[in-house]
Amino acid sequence: MKFTIDEKLWAIDDPRVDQLHTGALSVTGFVRVAKPTDPWQSGFLKRVDAESELMLTVYDETGLDKLAERKEQGMRNMISRTGGISGRMIWDHAAEFLHAYPELKNKMAEVQAVIDKQKCKGCALNSRTKPLAETLLALPPKEDRDFSKLSAILSESALTRLRTGQPLPLDGIKMAPDKNAKQLLPLRAEPLAEPHKLVWIKPGEKELMGGQVAPGPGAPKGIVEKLHTAMRPACFDCCRKHLAQAIVLLTESKQGYPAHRWLSVGHLAEAAEEIMEKDVGMADSIRAERLAVMSRPDYMPQLLDLIDRVTELDEAEKLDLPPVQ
Repeated sequence: MKFTIDEKLWAIDDPRVDQLHTGALSVTGFVRVAKPTDPWQSGFLKRVDAESELMLTVYDETGLDKLAERKEQGMRNMISRTGGISGRMIWDHAAEFLHAYPELKNKMAEVQAVIDKQKCKGCALNSRTKPLAETLLALPPKEDRDFSKLSAILSESALTRLRTGQPLPLDGIKMAPDKNAKQLLPLRAEPLAEPHKLVWIKPGEKELMGGQVAPGPGAPKGIVEKLHTAMRPACFDCCRKHLAQAIVLLTESKQGYPAHRWLSVGHLAEAAEEIMEKDVGMADSIRAERLAVMSRPDYMPQLLDLIDRVTELDEAEKLDLPPVQ
């Protein structure tokens, strides 16, 4: 992974920045303890044909003004177009909206059918109800609609948007103060003299991104590669145990128990974690098989070969030999 960290970050007088600078706080930890109001932000760029990049960007006073302006303009445009009505709002007050808009009945049934197929109902509700708002806002205004029930739920501006069928005037939209607006922190009186010693991840921490990635040539000087630090001590026997259990479950998945395929995925994840501290390459190989099992329904990995390779690693360690390449 390529790291891009704005050098302006070190000029901000904040104890978290101090800890990041000395390596007492990992990059992972720094990103996790950041608040919406901090004058910096982190972001990942995931690329298909190049290494991914983690960026820590600092806002100066001009940047903060432009950010606030863009954010406010985006909110104004959204409220103008929708009147502040969201798909989740329609779903949560289905009876009231159907009273005024019986045309939404079929769309609600479609959304319900999609949500019923999702395992996580909460996530599904938040992501799948958007078509309700799109359908509602596309309906032409009608003079005979009964808004009596909606008037107890919606603001006057939202009702105006529905009655007229037209976006609200931008200059008439009042914006509440942004509670998450980024604030400037005091700058240091004295610059940090020592070179920074960044640490990507510490023992016990989890990665911010899935997968095994490593600092690339663009990483800042002094980076300590601890990305592959295991969450637990390695155990060859446990690794082989989980691989063996995955073989059994994958076989059963072909004998009338299709759900057992997903149980095998859990054992493959355990196997990779059990070997990571000993051999990152081996952990990556197991992970690759797990991803193939998850993405290709008919794929059957050759896990006995992996068990043999783990045994070779085990024997090499007992004889104090270099790892088998």
